[in-house]
Amino acid sequence: MRSKIIRLVKPYKFEEQTQVYKKKKGWSYVKPTLGSICAADMRYYTGKRRPEALKKKLPMALLHEGIGRVVESESLKKDTRVVIVPSIPGYIHSPEKFPSPEKCCRACRHGEIGENHCENIHFLSSGYDGLTQSIIQHPDPCLIQIPDDVPDEIAVLSELSTVAYTGAKKLKLLDKDEKIAVFGDGPVGYIVAVVLRFTKSIKRNNLYVVGTDDEKLKKFEDFAHTINIRKRAIPSNLRFGNLFECVGGIYSEEAINTIIDVAEPGAWIYLFGVSELFVPVNTRDILEKGLRLIGISRSSRFEYPIILEYMRETEMQRLLKRVIINRVFRIKSAKELTEAFDFAAAHRIWGKIYVRLEIS
Repeated sequence: MRSKIIRLVKPYKFEEQTQVYKKKKGWSYVKPTLGSICAADMRYYTGKRRPEALKKKLPMALLHEGIGRVVESESLKKDTRVVIVPSIPGYIHSPEKFPSPEKCCRACRHGEIGENHCENIHFLSSGYDGLTQSIIQHPDPCLIQIPDDVPDEIAVLSELSTVAYTGAKKLKLLDKDEKIAVFGDGPVGYIVAVVLRFTKSIKRNNLYVVGTDDEKLKKFEDFAHTINIRKRAIPSNLRFGNLFECVGGIYSEEAINTIIDVAEPGAWIYLFGVSELFVPVNTRDILEKGLRLIGISRSSRFEYPIILEYMRETEMQRLLKRVIINRVFRIKSAKELTEAFDFAAAHRIWGKIYVRLEIS
């Protein structure tokens, strides 16, 4: 099947190209319909990735957060709405080479590690073409049907929400009223806080969000306590047993070391933020307190049905809608995709920018 694909060929430059897919057993053809621009997409577009990464991965179609409708499939009905799971483990994309999870890698062999850490993973818009194409060929196990009562705009958030859930499900509560902290008042921190609220039933009294912007922090206030760390210090009597770092970038060092300062002995620290730089951390206190640092990267297909079930709740939908900005870009060509990415690069908007994919 022939597909029109819009690839980033170098920073700030998209080109329209043609891709011809050969039919593969167990793979379906899907038309991407709605996606959102991720910070990782922006790092490619603006050239903020390391030069060797750009050289290795471009040209490439961007976007990995999105949904579509089935065009042709052996196992799914035509027009079925599906989330396109961007994370494809080795035993699914190359069964002739990796005939089973056990023969793929350690992460796939031991389920508690998570297939999102597969050593042979293919991940859309990270070395493999993403969703900016008229038709995508995708393995059936990585197409998750969307419940009828989950709107498209909410289902698009399932990728980020499953990443949040990958961390949330590791939560270790040793004390009855243990306090939990989310560091970061951006969209990632917001989604993590919402997912904790619903999947782990964390009450407002036990959930704290630490950020630096009053307007952003207001969005959390009906379900979490907030602290603007630029205006007041975290009280000396407030300590946390589980801490979620959702800052990343140039502020990673400050965030992680503040987290270490306010962590209880034996606390669990979940690192979500991405930095292109090496980050110095206070290892002395990590050792002294016996802290556990866990890296959270991506999610597996198994988290999606769980999150989509939670997304059926109207209250969760209400909170998730806050992260969606009103403007939606309609994408038919490289020119329109450039306009969407230029807008995202020029405006530091709190929230997710959506693109309606109408490539044909």
